[in-house]
Amino acid sequence: MTTKKGDFIQVNYTAKIKESGKVFDTTDNALAQKENLHQHNQGPITICIGEHQVIEGFEKALEGKEVKKEYTVSIEPGKAFGRKSAKLVQLIPTSKLREQKVTPQRGMQIIVDDNIGVIRVVSGGRVMVDFNHPLAGKEITYTFTIERVLEDNKEKLKSILKIALGKEPDIELEGQKATVKDEIPSQHQKFLKKKIPTLIPAINELEFKK
Repeated sequence: MTTKKGDFIQVNYTAKIKESGKVFDTTDNALAQKENLHQHNQGPITICIGEHQVIEGFEKALEGKEVKKEYTVSIEPGKAFGRKSAKLVQLIPTSKLREQKVTPQRGMQIIVDDNIGVIRVVSGGRVMVDFNHPLAGKEITYTFTIERVLEDNKEKLKSILKIALGKEPDIELEGQKATVKDEIPSQHQKFLKKKIPTLIPAINELEFKK
């Protein structure tokens, strides 16, 4: 059995910057601790292939793979965290940062107009800020193992809700109807009622109760 688009899978992985070999993400908590990565008991993640829940190159690599077999793939920047763009390196008036009570220093991470950037140069009344993703322009390697393909519809639903809502609400599943017992914003309810049946055809009705 090999994986395909639309499958819900549980996967363990370790991601590195190819050039340096530095680990920047992993589901292995012991390795995360060793590499000083700040995460909380992540363990294997559950995703639906094709739903863009991981970067493009990694998602593509998950298709057509065997369960319990280890793979390693290299992903070029365009299908990882993007190529570096000169347009995303901008000069910002120092006064704008001081209004936010920020004293600019080289290497400092700041937020400007809801965008996260890193200060590269501090010069006179201006600072140069790089808004590229920290891993932009880097080739990435993923070593991964697909632990299993989910078959249980309730487990699939829980995984979608956890990603969409950031938590795992109480769920009841009876026949083709699922009831979610939690306070969910109306805009989320509308999206999920439309999305769930396309991903899990066995569930064609979704009800929300507080």
